[in-house]
This record gives sequence, C-alpha cells and structure tokens, in this order.
Amino acid sequence: MICVFLDSRLIWPFLFSTLIVSGQAIALDEIGKDDWLRYAGGISLDGNYATSDRNANLFTYLLKANLNITFAGQIQIPLMLSITDGGVNIPTPFNYNRLSLSPSWKNIRLNWGDFNPSFSSYSMQGIPVTGMGLQLENTGAFSAEVFTGRLQKRILFGTAHPETLPVYKRSGYGARFRHDFDKLTLEGIFFAARDHRGSLTDSLSIDKADFPSSNQVWHISGVYRLNPNFKVMVGLAGSHWKTTLFNAQGNNAVSRKYFYKAMNFSLDVSTDNGGLELKYERLDPGFRSMGTHFFNNDLEQITLKLQQSLFSGKIGISMHSGIQRNDLQQKKSSNTLKMVNAMSITYDSGKQLRMQVDYSNFTTRINTKDPFEERISEPIVHDTVTYRQINENASLSAYINFTSSADLHVNISAQRSVTGDPDALAPLNFQATTGYGQNIKKFGISINTSLNYALLVSKESHDFTLGPNLGISQKFLKDRLRSGVTVSWNKHRKNGAWQGTNVTIRCRNVWTIRKNQSLTMNVGSVFRESGLNRSSAINISAGYRYTFNSLDKYKVEIGRKKMTDRNSELQFKFRGIVYKGSIPEVTAQIQNLTAQLGVGELLPAERKQLKDSFKDLKEYERKGAFRFHAIAYLRSAYAITKTFHDYQEMLDNLFRHFIRDVQTAEPGQADTGSLIDDHEEVRSAINRKVHSRLLKKLALVSDFNSAMLVIPELREFQELHFKNYSKLREGERFLESRKVALEIELIDFLFKSLLTIAEDHLLRSMSNNKEP
Repeated sequence: MICVFLDSRLIWPFLFSTLIVSGQAIALDEIGKDDWLRYAGGISLDGNYATSDRNANLFTYLLKANLNITFAGQIQIPLMLSITDGGVNIPTPFNYNRLSLSPSWKNIRLNWGDFNPSFSSYSMQGIPVTGMGLQLENTGAFSAEVFTGRLQKRILFGTAHPETLPVYKRSGYGARFRHDFDKLTLEGIFFAARDHRGSLTDSLSIDKADFPSSNQVWHISGVYRLNPNFKVMVGLAGSHWKTTLFNAQGNNAVSRKYFYKAMNFSLDVSTDNGGLELKYERLDPGFRSMGTHFFNNDLEQITLKLQQSLFSGKIGISMHSGIQRNDLQQKKSSNTLKMVNAMSITYDSGKQLRMQVDYSNFTTRINTKDPFEERISEPIVHDTVTYRQINENASLSAYINFTSSADLHVNISAQRSVTGDPDALAPLNFQATTGYGQNIKKFGISINTSLNYALLVSKESHDFTLGPNLGISQKFLKDRLRSGVTVSWNKHRKNGAWQGTNVTIRCRNVWTIRKNQSLTMNVGSVFRESGLNRSSAINISAGYRYTFNSLDKYKVEIGRKKMTDRNSELQFKFRGIVYKGSIPEVTAQIQNLTAQLGVGELLPAERKQLKDSFKDLKEYERKGAFRFHAIAYLRSAYAITKTFHDYQEMLDNLFRHFIRDVQTAEPGQADTGSLIDDHEEVRSAINRKVHSRLLKKLALVSDFNSAMLVIPELREFQELHFKNYSKLREGERFLESRKVALEIELIDFLFKSLLTIAEDHLLRSMSNNKEP
C-alpha cells in the first residue's frame, strides 16, 4: 500500500484552482455529506488484425487508462491516457480557455466566469456568457436569475483565418423571474444586448463586418392549472432590433429599427385513460434574438395529439396531426405548406402477445408564385408551379411469448414516397424480419434464428434480398465464459437476375475472470461471390478490461460482518434525506425515491442495471452490510439518472438547432461526401433530394422525443451514443467537446441514412440512361 500525505496549505489552493479551470459547480452545503475522497478508473487493451484478398494485412492496437478522482463528492479531476499504433495521447483534464466558478449555498448559486444561462428559446438560450450571474431557485413559490457579461469577443480581420469575418464585441444582460401561485404560474424574462461600435478600429475590419446592432427582448408566459388534469399555457414575446448604418469612415450614420412578435399557446387535458394536447405557435418574419444561435421564423403551426387506452390498458391508441405554413406576409416568391399525420395502435395481453401498428403520412407543398402577378393589373391566367412531396410509412411489430424460454417476433415495415406527379409510380421500400428464440436454461444454451427479406421497387428496377440467420451461444465455467457463433447468408436479385451471395460467420467469446476483469476474443469472416468473382476477409480482435474504485477496499470488511437483523432499527443520511426504520422499511423508502428520480424514463440498459442493483440490495437484507450497499445503490441511482437527463436535454437542444438549420438552408448547401462528387449535376440532384427528404422527415417535429416517433433510427442513435457520453461526462471540458461531437454525429447520421436511398436511385438512373 502506498500512502501519500499532503499539506493542507498545498491541497486547498490546488482544489480551488481546479474548480476555476474546470468550471465545475460546487454546492457548499453538500460538503461533508459524501466521502471526502473517492476514485475510480480502469485499464483496457484492445488489438485487431484484419486481412482480405483485396487489402494487405493490418494490425492495430489501443491501450487506454483512465482515473477519476472526486473530492467531497463535488470536485472531479479526470485523467486519461491512450496509446495506439499512431502515437501517445494525454488530453488535459480541463479547458484552460474557459475559467469559471459556480459555488452554491442552499438555494443561491453564484456564477462567475464562463457559464450558460438558459431563459427561453425566444430570448436567451445556448449562448455562453463571460461575466457574472446569480440564481435563486427551489425556494418554494419564487425563483429568479440575473446575469451580465460578454456574449461575443471581438475578432479583427485576418487575426484568425482569412475567410473569417470580423465581428464587434457584444455584451448583454438579462433577468428571469418566476412565481408559482395556487393554480397559476407567471414568468417574465427580459434580455438586452448590443454591439460595441468602438471595438473595431481599423477600416478594413469595419468594412468587412456587419453593421453594429442592439437588441431588446421581452417574454412573458403563464400557465393556468384548473386541476391536475387541465392545463393551459400562453406565451408572448417581442424583439426590438436596431441596426446602425454608416460608411467606412464612420460618417452618415442612419438607424433602422424593427419590431417582431412571437406567441405560443398550448392546452393539455388528461384523463385516467387518455389525454389531449393542442399546441399553436406563430413567429413573425425576421424574428431573432442576440441570445440564440439559430432561429426559425416566418411560420405558423398547429399540432394536435390524442391518446386513449381501452380495455384496462391492453389497447392503446395515439394520434398526432399537425400543419405548418410560412410566408405569413405574402412577400416571398414561394410559400410552403407542410402537413403530418401519424397514428399508432398497441396491444399488450400482459404475458404472451404484444403488437404495435404505426402509420404516418407527411406532405409538403411548395407553391411558386407568378413573378408578373403584381405588375399586371388586368386579370390573366398565371403560370404557377406547385411542387408536392408525399411520404408514407407503415410498420407492424409483434412479439409472441410461447413460454418463459421461447418467443417469436415479427417486424414488417414499408415506405412509399411520391414527388411531383401523384399518378407516377412511387418507389416502394418493403422490409420484413421474423425470428425465433429458444433458451435451454439447464445447459445455458441460447438459440436464435431469423429470416430477413427486403424489397425495393422503383420505375427503373426491381430488387430484393433474402437471407436467414442462425445464432447459438452457451455458458461455461459457472457462467463466467460465454461463447457464441452466428452464421448469416443472403442473396441479392435485381431485375430477375441473381447478383451475388454473401456468407458471414462470427464467433464471440467473453470470459469474466472476476467482477472487474474480463477478456474478449472475436473472430469474423466474410465470403462474397458475384458471378465469377470471389473474395473473402477475416477479422480477429481481442481485448482485456480491468476496472477499480475506492469502494473495493471495503470488500474484505463486508465479508467479515455479521448477519443483520431485518427487524433492527437502521438510520442513515444521504444527500440531505434521512432513511430510518427496519431494513424492509428503508428498502421501500429507497424504492420510492428512485421512482421519483425518473428511473422509468431511462434507456433499457440503464433500467436493467438499476433493477439488477436493487435485486442485489434486497439480497443484502439477509447477508448483512445493508447500510453500505444501500448508500452505494443510491449513489449509483443519482449518478445514472442525472447523467441521462442531462444527456436528453443536450440532445434535444442540438436537435432543435439542427431542425432550424435544415429548414433555413438552401438545398445546394448539403455536402454529401459521396464518391460521385465529380459529377456536379448528380451531386446537385442528390443535395436537393437529401434536403427534401430531411424537410419531410423533420416536418412539424419540435424536439428529439417527438422525432423518434417519426424517425425510428434516432432511437438507435440515442442508445448507441449514451454509453460514450456517460463515459466522457467528466467535467465541463468533456461536456463541451461531446456537444460538438454529438452534433456532428447526429447530422452525419441523418444525412447518410437519407443519402443512401438518394444515391442508389440516381446511380440507377444514370446507368439506365447510358444504356443504348
């Protein structure tokens, strides 16, 4: 054992400097409620060897080590190291370009340095501030927040990159007040910002930069609750914008003033078996705020959502409809009308059968006006152009549980898109999967089989792919070793001719040496045959994992503790909450608290993790050391739920910005990154097609949760990236970097999923046009 003694004269200045450079929030009243020192980390080593007929042998490796140190449950110091065949990387644990300190006491929090106040989407949200702020929250009926500081640094021409435009220094301030009455909640927001005209002094920067402006935004909203099942919300916002125009010498200054309005309304009625939700929103053309990055304006939209459950909750019906239009002042050369309708029916017998049927329809109409309409006073027949897009999606999923160890699942989906002429042959994409699973618990064997079928019918071609899959796995060495083999075969047919066959064989082995150590070994091979051409590829990977934490030192002591009497009185305090009573009573108190934390909203993997941990906790009601494991479970529940809710909030904000960006972008701005970028006409067509598909998919989608209902692939994206997010969520620097990475991955995911269909369609068109 290695012991290190630190002088308090050294440790406290170090911790204080750590707080400033890391931007972590510290609750002064929570100090002493958690362990003074905790640490956790791990080491992993992965190697991969790949070879094929076409490429040379390639071997790569990755060694990663991480250590996270926590002081008093408040201050975190993350340390990381990675060694690959490409070099060594030791990232700095903090972002030294952003210094901040956010101490809190009881219900008061002080923000100093760099922080991100969030008022509303109409006023201030997503813009980092360098200055000071004060928050008063959780005080009962009243809460408030104020801030002042710099919103944007000045940038001179040529100081960063030649293509970077200069900008003025921008500063601002804001305040938000909220009061909860018995049935009424009122909130008022004021935000003001201005560009400092004197921050740019050289004539070249002044000439290249936009004219300096000032902005004042006010937003008032109210929520009235007649009873717990009836709620009405009304909001109204106004934005005053002033721009000062002058020449390069700063003379002949002229001010232009604008005023924009925005309003929203929602009605939420719920019953024991259903509910109704009505939303309305309108934004004037040009509505904007200096406190937001992106803003979608010049629109009016109405959405309606109905939910109803029947027969004691066995049948559930959900319907969603919406309409959106732009060009509110009839001044644009074209206007767009978007409509969406979606319906979902679920059936759950409780044990043996679960079914879900979904249907959605998206329609976009773009009307191009006659440019001579306003110039000719006499009535004539105008030549207008109407562009229409219709996208329909239907799916059916069923799960049949024959016994506790045997089940059958069926998934069927179909997509149909119509562009332009509604009578033309619309491409049809049909996919079906059926699978059967069997578990032989006595021998630890699991067998899974499935059959996949895909059909794509268009005017140019008729394609389908068919193939079965078989997977077998078994546990050995007292369930510590699990080995499995998966074999898949598929064949592709196009326009009546067989194109090729693919056979894939995968073997996976996972050996859990101890609870914190594991070994993995994977081997995969692919065999392809297309006509006279044959090829193969083999991939071999191996990995080792080791994790540790400061709680491991208690394991020996726990094993030596005596059995705990379940009826004996127990009392402890965690995060300011006192748990008191017999062990079964404390267990019930913990279960109620975790339900309040929102465990039911977690992803399946995280819900299962907490469910298994709670089962282990109940086991310790008889084994002993219950208090220690109860605190460990509570600490884990708080950490997982907080991480997930922060992740959802961040993902929702990123998706809102992405929607606004796509809706305001021109079709030709999308960069496909395709292999056919050399063909300008094709690339432009792909860009238009991808942009139109994105507009159809994102029609009337307001947030990430509603988007998952119409874009099922987003649920896979959410589950896939949450694990990486939770690993990297160790300080503000990692949060900010992960924000950028998630935004890039989200855009890339959506574009690629929609681009694949567009490119295949256009490539087939090109090949058919080249035929004599």
